[in-house]
Amino acid sequence: MKKYKLTDNISFLASVMRQASKASFVFVLLRIPLEVIIPYIGIWFPNLIVRAIEESVNRTHLFTQAAILGGLLVVLSLVNQYGKGIVSAESAYVRMKLTDMLNDHLMDCSYDMLGDKKVMQSLSQASQRIWSNTGFLVNAGENTVAFFSAVAGVVVYLAVLSKLPFWVILLLIAATVVSFLTSGFGEKIRQKRNDYFGENVSRLLELSSEMSDAAKGKDVRLYQMHPWVNHYYNIYNKKLNREYGHIAKWNFISDSIGTVLSFAADAVVYLCLTAFAMQGKITIAEYVLYIGAATGFTAWVRQVTGLLQRVWKVNGDLSCVRNFLDTDSREEEQGQSIPSGGWVCAADVLKKGDPCEVEFDRVSYRYPNNEKDTLKELSFKIKAGEKIGLVGMNGAGKSTLIKLLCGLIRPNSGHIRINGVDITSMERTECYKLFSTVFQDLHIFPVSIKDNIVWDGQVDEAYFAQCLEQADLAEWVSSLKEKENTKLVQELEEGAVNLSGGQSQKLLLARALYKNAPILLLDEPTAALDPIAESNIYEKYNQLSAHKTSIFISHRLASTRFCDRIFLMEDGRIAEEGTHEELLKKAGSYAKMFEVQRQYYV
Repeated sequence: MKKYKLTDNISFLASVMRQASKASFVFVLLRIPLEVIIPYIGIWFPNLIVRAIEESVNRTHLFTQAAILGGLLVVLSLVNQYGKGIVSAESAYVRMKLTDMLNDHLMDCSYDMLGDKKVMQSLSQASQRIWSNTGFLVNAGENTVAFFSAVAGVVVYLAVLSKLPFWVILLLIAATVVSFLTSGFGEKIRQKRNDYFGENVSRLLELSSEMSDAAKGKDVRLYQMHPWVNHYYNIYNKKLNREYGHIAKWNFISDSIGTVLSFAADAVVYLCLTAFAMQGKITIAEYVLYIGAATGFTAWVRQVTGLLQRVWKVNGDLSCVRNFLDTDSREEEQGQSIPSGGWVCAADVLKKGDPCEVEFDRVSYRYPNNEKDTLKELSFKIKAGEKIGLVGMNGAGKSTLIKLLCGLIRPNSGHIRINGVDITSMERTECYKLFSTVFQDLHIFPVSIKDNIVWDGQVDEAYFAQCLEQADLAEWVSSLKEKENTKLVQELEEGAVNLSGGQSQKLLLARALYKNAPILLLDEPTAALDPIAESNIYEKYNQLSAHKTSIFISHRLASTRFCDRIFLMEDGRIAEEGTHEELLKKAGSYAKMFEVQRQYYV
């Protein structure tokens, strides 16, 4: 993991706090001097009274000074308390802003980075550090005020004590420096062992999900796998507890050193001041002031050393966050620069023709950390408006082809062109506009039916109703109490409804229809349905995708027989190509696979 300086992380945190809440950030800056000034006035008050008694100052003058100082103390205290309320109330904003930054960067990352173990582990560590309830970020504003006011307090109170003998000042400074150097031993060890902690915490979270995930939970319970899960959970938990114990031991040593040094410095200063007062070298008023300053100085030092562990920890926390945020994203990881003529937008591509023509020209792709190519110099052309069936065994490269086409991942070599435009000349977000997609993994979001279909906030009500009708959802939606505003996913939303498999398919069909992109991609979205249901849904898609270039992926060969052409993929290449009837006549791999599956269709 890249190392970041503490000063750089403090500057980064200040920037995040300002973005999270300007009001809170202003009060953080304002309260740092107030936290020093208010107790500083407190140590001058006794000095003022004692000096007035010693010098027989006029009572009116004394009361006037006391009233002014008292009034100032009340005003400053009220402002400070008000600011504290604002900072505390908005304490979660910083963590929410950091999480937003992680999410924004994740969306900027190319899709293939989601399969990179190191990148995902970096994200997991960053999220865990942000939402840990034992660190600096739990209340970043208050902790920032406490730490920097304590540092300022040490400097100011040391200045008050500067009239004492040089060796006493030197002793105080030495005790402070040693406390600083010995602070946070445990957190420094944590930073060095960050990768170890991240790996084991990720394993614990994965094992926990095995128990709580509804899909995985069926197997865990039916096969009585919980003893196995608990066994490995305990192994990783013990490893982490052993490391946490090691950190706690060194943190205790750090605290103990600071406490002993602070006590020793206090004792020396008190003895010295008492001796000076008894010898008449300082007045009683000065004695009261210096005792107050010495007590305050010790309190500030203890506050600094007490917070230093959190500061060292937040330095590691923010380093984890920044390590993920500094992960190369978008085109940088491919070494691609902005084209000399600027990025091409989706509208420019559509000017060349709608529906679109698609071409793969000697395209190869290898997933990160894999030893062999998934696609190998793949070449083909799809005419504008043509319907293509893409079939083949698992691992043949079908889904990889789709991801490459719609710009989720970039080819290692070769070119992909849409209407003659190389998609690498388009920003990913522009490329996405050309495709309506339905993938094998169905994702229904815990929002309303309407929001699951329309994401840009601008709803064409008439077209939305038409899409519901075409997807055979209109009658069901109208029967619901909240109609299209009905929330989905009961597990996350109170009063929501869950969809059946068929209803989920229809919802995704409505989403694809509403986007109305020129190219339709269906990557086995009906794999969980029976063959007849799959065939019916594909026929429905075919009817509704007239005048669109479409690619239909399926394991079941009969489901794509309506297509203009069918590509049979084997080992990253197109092994056979033709209509359903032509491929059967060839008596090749396609015909053999169809014969095996024939029992489902007769």
